[in-house]
Amino acid sequence: MRYLIFDRFSITFKRPTQFDKIFVEVDESGAIMREIGLDNNGDIIHAYPDRDLSVKFKDGKYGLFDVSLIQINGSKDDISKEQFENIWNSIS
Repeated sequence: MRYLIFDRFSITFKRPTQFDKIFVEVDESGAIMREIGLDNNGDIIHAYPDRDLSVKFKDGKYGLFDVSLIQINGSKDDISKEQFENIWNSIS
């Protein structure tokens, strides 16, 4: 797995969004397995998959990168697995 961070300047959305950063977990094939979106305040505003499907997060049933593959050959992690897990586990 790779753990990457995208900021609001590296992704173009088709509609206005409140995302400041998006943390992603990417498997060896380039598929995004988990996503965590943060706003300008560092608050979590998106998590995919939504662990309890509670619709706590508006787009929690859908990923931002549903059918996209990320090119990961030679890329290094932006954050560690432990850092990603800490953020993921802070979602209540």
